[in-house]
Amino acid sequence: MTMTFWTLARRSFRYHWRAHLGVLLGAAVGTAVLVGALAVGDCMRASLRALALSRLGRTRLTLVAGGQYFRGFRAQLAQELGQDLHTDCAPVLLLPGSALDRATSQRAGHVQVIGVDDRFWRLAPRRPELPQPWNRGAVINTQMARTTGAKVGDELLIYMDKPSALPRDAALSAEQSPTIASP
Repeated sequence: MTMTFWTLARRSFRYHWRAHLGVLLGAAVGTAVLVGALAVGDCMRASLRALALSRLGRTRLTLVAGGQYFRGFRAQLAQELGQDLHTDCAPVLLLPGSALDRATSQRAGHVQVIGVDDRFWRLAPRRPELPQPWNRGAVINTQMARTTGAKVGDELLIYMDKPSALPRDAALSAEQSPTIASP
């Protein structure tokens, strides 16, 4: 009896069927895991994108100064940009700071202070749970309320660094005291 390629392959498969079945099942499980991970990742990316877009409201473009103020910064800059772009614009001032609740004397550090006017609230998403402060009011998130113990109607003191043309850690900054080397 002569041994052909197909006879050898058939006998090898019959003799090593358990190993071939293990490789086949391993490939099937690996494929299922990869396809599942890709599907979950794609679904997660789509849901996070939808959530981010819903929070942006009518925001389509932002202009960020990158830690510096625009030369000649003024609130009318947003109005002028809106006229040039033929859309609604709202000025937003973002500053780091801290907050103190006068009633409880509790302090919250590393607070992001966001200064807006009525134009901002017109661009915000229309949701009933989104409070709109009127007449110098403020909106704080749950974490800050928990940290400071603030409740509706409480008075908060907001502390912010004074804006400067030089960063605080610059060698020529006035906020640093000079260092004198001793002989």
